[in-house]
Amino acid sequence: MQVEQQIENFKNYMEDKLESIEKISSENDEVLFKKIIYFSFLESLAKAAYPEDSVKQRFIKFLSEFTKWQEGNDYCPIHLIKKEKSLSTDILNTCETKRVSMIAERNSTYSTIERFAINSSEFSEDKDRHKFSYLLYNARNALVHQFQAPTEVSEFLKRRTVESPFYEVIGIGGELFSDELISYRIELIFPNSFLKKLAEDGLSTFISYCEKEEINPFHNYYSERSIL
Repeated sequence: MQVEQQIENFKNYMEDKLESIEKISSENDEVLFKKIIYFSFLESLAKAAYPEDSVKQRFIKFLSEFTKWQEGNDYCPIHLIKKEKSLSTDILNTCETKRVSMIAERNSTYSTIERFAINSSEFSEDKDRHKFSYLLYNARNALVHQFQAPTEVSEFLKRRTVESPFYEVIGIGGELFSDELISYRIELIFPNSFLKKLAEDGLSTFISYCEKEEINPFHNYYSERSIL
């Protein structure tokens, strides 16, 4: 069979699988189940694109090379605040004063926080682990290995379809941002609408790549699969 036909068959096959995800129905766990399959779909494309790389390497590389998620290479300011204990007091205080406004805006990139952290001589050498793409991979691990997903129940999600990551604030013991609030945690949410967008974008770009390079995508997609 000609490579062109193999590519067309792969495209039709994967588009059919992608469309079927939206047909999943579960009274209590629909969001969870769909999220797992979207991650699996992205990983299958990453495997076809970079079969020799580790799971983590090819997943993150695929996001960078085959999707339009430019923010994936940005640093997550909330993660910097929580994880970088080595940052100076001045930098941490600057981050802390901006945290409430960042949460309220639910924006993904904050150049001010990044500039303070990245220009600091105290910044960790392994700074890539603070990037959104790496945090997405960590979310994949929690979901696949521990069957855990972020809360994702806010009114923000109910009001509209969100096609980009955002922060969810989970408060305990009072109104959010009030003096009565005992404690709260911040979760970075990768909504299913965002994962679907990544999957659609990734598939389209990967197909174009295969056509240009005359690559049969099935070859790496099915590699290491054995029949007993």
